[in-house]
Amino acid sequence: MKEKVKKPFYKQVWFWALIVVIIIGGALGNQDEKEGETAAVDPSPTEQATKAPEPTATEAPATEAPATEAPVSAPADWQTVVKEIAANSDTSKTEKADAVAIIAKNYQLTQTEAFEFAHFMIDELAKDTYLADPENDEYMLSSIFRAAAVEHLIDDAEQLPLDAFAFDFLQNVKYVYRGVETPESESVQANERQMQKSAIEIQKALDSLQ
Repeated sequence: MKEKVKKPFYKQVWFWALIVVIIIGGALGNQDEKEGETAAVDPSPTEQATKAPEPTATEAPATEAPATEAPVSAPADWQTVVKEIAANSDTSKTEKADAVAIIAKNYQLTQTEAFEFAHFMIDELAKDTYLADPENDEYMLSSIFRAAAVEHLIDDAEQLPLDAFAFDFLQNVKYVYRGVETPESESVQANERQMQKSAIEIQKALDSLQ
């Protein structure tokens, strides 16, 4: 009877579920703290001096435009944009990939999306399917979006192993999609080894918390 081979720890569901909760949650928490600190800063004297004066009793106050609510980003929004970019036959793969990466870096991730994106990358790597169909524009561009969004979120907070993981994932997907590399190329394989090293660093960080 063939002995069942145990999966490496970085392919275990419990391992990635734990790092996503700790690391993504921490990154989002740091962002909230920074936004709170910015909001608490009083305007400088220069800014106060440049404020418009209050209208006098003889002056009619200017009519203000009715307040409108900013559109709320929903998970379907980025997917629709990526789908439209993927369907555009007038742009090259390089242009499509660059456009999606720019959108991702300006996208405000929700906590739920951050968890989902990180889990997606981890799961696709574990199944060895993330580079299986480079001609599938929508799938590859969606992967680029997810990786770029997570990498940007973590990088804004602090340097963490998951940041390096997302960066290497992004590089592999982007270059294989554009046809610069193949899944079997040395640089792609090297990035995958780096992803495994990042997983080990994450494991060490988790061990230190115990």
